[in-house]
Amino acid sequence: IPALREKAPSVERLVPCLLQSVKKNMDDLSPQMISNVIYACTRLQLSKEQLGDVMPLLAEKTIGKAGDFNAQDISNIIWACTQETLDACPDVKLLISALLNEVPRTVNDYKPLEISQIIWGIAELQHAMPVLKQYEVNVKDRKEELTSLLLGQAWLTLQDFDGRSLPNLCSGLARLSALKADFAGEL
Repeated sequence: IPALREKAPSVERLVPCLLQSVKKNMDDLSPQMISNVIYACTRLQLSKEQLGDVMPLLAEKTIGKAGDFNAQDISNIIWACTQETLDACPDVKLLISALLNEVPRTVNDYKPLEISQIIWGIAELQHAMPVLKQYEVNVKDRKEELTSLLLGQAWLTLQDFDGRSLPNLCSGLARLSALKADFAGEL
C-alpha cells in the first residue's frame, strides 16, 4: 500500500472522500459491505485519526447486525481488527466480542483460510491482552472453546488447507501455545 501511495498520490486525496461516503451510506451497508470496508481500512493503512472517524460507526453497525454476518465476514473482520484498528477505537473490542460470539453458530461454514484467520486472530488478541483487559472482551474465557470448535472444523477440512492457510493455522496455534506459557497465571 505505501508503494501504491507513492505511485498514485491521488489515493491520499481519495481516502477522505471514501470515508465520507461510507459514513453517509452507513444505513445501507450489508454485512458483506461492512466486512469489506473494515478489511479495506486495514489494507489501506489508514491513520489512527481516519480509523477513529469511521470505526466507531462500523463497530456499532457490526455489533447491531452480528447475527447476520457469515463465516467469511467474521474471519475477515477479526483479522482486520487485530491489525492497527485495535488501538484506534475502543468499540472495536466490543465488535470483536460480538463476532466471536457468532463463531459457534457459523463454525461449520468455515473454510481453511477463515479457520486459520480466526485462530491467528485469537492468538493476536491474546497477545494484546494487557490492552484488552480494560474492555469487556472475553477472548481469554472463550479461547479454549472457540479454538476447539475451529480445530474440529480444521480436521474435517484438512485436505483443503493450502500454502496460505496451513502456515497461518500453524502460526496461530504456535502463538497460542507460547501465549499459554506466557500468561499461565492468567489463563
